[in-house]
Amino acid sequence: MWLRQWRESDLDALAEMDADPDVMRSIGDGSAGSRERTAAALTRVRAAWDERGYGLFAAEETATGEHVAHAGGIPLLVVMVV
Repeated sequence: MWLRQWRESDLDALAEMDADPDVMRSIGDGSAGSRERTAAALTRVRAAWDERGYGLFAAEETATGEHVAHAGGIPLLVVMVV
């Protein structure tokens, strides 16, 4: 598996995944997404990389190049009190 930044060409695979009720039932409010909602989310994820230099990754099957998942973390703000 290969982790990489998102590309506009990922929209079709991501929209298919987001439209699947079985996939989405445990994500967010559990509702399947429309292509428009998915496209907006993809734009936000790509913008986060441009703005911060990090964000969610697209996971790609190395042998086939097929998009299979997404992964990433949420940055944590650590405050030290002295």
